[in-house]
Amino acid sequence: MRAVLAPWRLPAPVSRSVALDLGGRALLAGGLMPGDHSTDQVLALDLTGGGARPAGHLAQPAHDSAGGVLSGTPYLFGGGGATELATVQRGGAAAWQSVGKLPGGTRSDLSVVDLGDALLVVGGYDGSSTPTSILRTTDGTHFTVIGHLPSGVRYAGAARIGGTVWVLGGEVGGRELTEVYRIDVASGQVRSAGRLPGPLGHEAVVPVGRRLLVLGGRTAVHRTTGAIWWFDTVTGRWTRAGHLPQPVADAPVVVRGSQAWLLGGEAPDFTDRVVEVSWS
Repeated sequence: MRAVLAPWRLPAPVSRSVALDLGGRALLAGGLMPGDHSTDQVLALDLTGGGARPAGHLAQPAHDSAGGVLSGTPYLFGGGGATELATVQRGGAAAWQSVGKLPGGTRSDLSVVDLGDALLVVGGYDGSSTPTSILRTTDGTHFTVIGHLPSGVRYAGAARIGGTVWVLGGEVGGRELTEVYRIDVASGQVRSAGRLPGPLGHEAVVPVGRRLLVLGGRTAVHRTTGAIWWFDTVTGRWTRAGHLPQPVADAPVVVRGSQAWLLGGEAPDFTDRVVEVSWS
């Protein structure tokens, strides 16, 4: 395991943005800027050469959103602005557009997991409560409820391995959580799958084979961690894997092969730094 600060930075500090991997290129969309205001910026990332350049604007500024790619097209779901949002935004060659709304109302602090031919929307916050419904979409605008979490959660880490989506920790009522859930994508059934080593939310999660690599996050609302963990989804065992060069939370992640990039986030102040993590 190797984790270092990249030699390049983002153009400005930003947190709670969405990283979108379109194969040959990657985008960083929206986010929260110093002064706690949402941005509509979209950046194109050069992960190998290092750097970021402007690549348009969202239809609506947003932070605490989540996103994914369907048939090569990027989508951004919900998030926060002046209030929580229900908007679905779609990127295009010319500009981003608002193309629909999430069913059931607004959602910020949510997670979106790529299923290959569909996206799964999990968790979030509607301004007063945490919705439990798990949503599936194949086109970004039409949604099916496939199941429900036992209880709502926001700022959880989530990732897919095979036909299972794992939901790790998160936050509710200003308290970081330890629960681990597994969602069977085919049936929508949700089961408890043990607990994290300690409370954790706002982390990044990367699937690697049968394991999950868990990067940074918050162990309490005002306590950021740089810990790196391996979670073996077969044995349920947690193993310490190292430490990030700085504590960081709310940083989106892009993965290419055996390397990941954490982009911005809070460390604990807003940061423009990029953390490169590689493993073998």
